Amino acid sequence: RILSQSKQQKRLLIISRHQHKQHITMPISDFNGTWNNVAKENMDEFLKSQGAPWAGRKIVCAEKPSVTIAVDDTSFKIDMTGRAGFNLELAAGAEPKEYTGTNGKTWYDTYEIVGETIVLTRVDKKTPGKLVQVRSIEDGKLVAKNTWTNESDGSTCAMTLTFAKA
Repeated sequence: RILSQSKQQKRLLIISRHQHKQHITMPISDFNGTWNNVAKENMDEFLKSQGAPWAGRKIVCAEKPSVTIAVDDTSFKIDMTGRAGFNLELAAGAEPKEYTGTNGKTWYDTYEIVGETIVLTRVDKKTPGKLVQVRSIEDGKLVAKNTWTNESDGSTCAMTLTFAKA
C-alpha cells in the first residue's frame, strides 16, 4: 500500500509538471540571427492607423520580410528587409537616436531589455505618436508585438509579426 501511494504521488507530480509550464530564464542571445516572417496579424489596420496609403499598405502586407538581430548587454542591432524595412544600431541607456525611414518619417529610437523581451520604443514627434515593439521568443519563434499610440487623440492599434529562425 505504501508503494502504491508513492507511485500515485509520482504520477501526480508528472501530470502537474506537464500542466504547469516552468519558468526558464533564456539568454538574450537567443534573439541573435536571421528570422523569416511566417505570420502577420492586423497589419493593414495597424498601418492605416499611422496614415499609410492604401497601395503602400497592400504592398507591405503582401511581403514576407526577414529580420536579422544582434543583441548583447550593450547594444541592439536590427536589420529588417522589405518596403517598411529599416536598419538600426542602438546603444543601451543612450539618448534617443534619430532615424529617418524610407517613407520620410523621422523616429527617435531607444531600446531596453526587460526580463526576457527586447523593447524598442520609437517616437514620432511630427504625427505625434509612439510605437512600442516588444520582441519575445515563444515556442521557438520570434514574436514582435507592436502597439501604435496616436498621442493627438489617444487612440491605439496593435499588430503582431511572427518569425521563424532562418
